[in-house]
Parts: sequence; structure tokens; C-alpha cells
Amino acid sequence: MLDQQLIAWHAESEASRGLAAIPGLGVITATAVAATVTDPDQFRSGRQFAAWLDLTPQQRSTGGKTRLGGISKQGDRYVRRLLVVGPPLSSAMPRTS
Repeated sequence: MLDQQLIAWHAESEASRGLAAIPGLGVITATAVAATVTDPDQFRSGRQFAAWLDLTPQQRSTGGKTRLGGISKQGDRYVRRLLVVGPPLSSAMPRTS
């Protein structure tokens, strides 16, 4: 039942279909990102999107020295998990056509 609703929403959402066209992203990840990010124009680059999800390390720079800290993990935990863990799993799975 939930799978059918998810696939139906994915079929109606242009953003979700566009995201699913990216290799490594499936229907679940595409719908989660499309539902979470309501205005993709707020990000000028992929790095800004990664920073919004807190996938980039914290910067503590002084005097021209760049020091990168840890990742804060404060962003959307579910979407971050889908983007980080999902693609390696999907490439390890055999394709069924």
C-alpha cells in the first residue's frame, strides 16, 4: 500500500522523476529529497546542498590556515542516510531487468 502511494507520488512529481534519473538514486531517495527540498533554487551549488544536509566538515580557519573539523550531523538525518548509504548499496546489488 505504501509502496503504491510512493510510486504514484513519484510519477506525479517532476522533481522526483528528475532526481531518479541520476545514477545511484532510486525512487525512495528521489521522493525523499524532492519532499524535503521544496525550493531547489535556494542552493547555488551541490556544495551548498551538502552543507544544508551537514555533509561537509565544519571549518575553523584562522590566519589563512584551513582547519576542517568533524561533520556535525545536524541536518536531515533520513535524507543524509539515503544519500550516503544508499548509492553504494545500489551499486552492489545485481540489476534486474
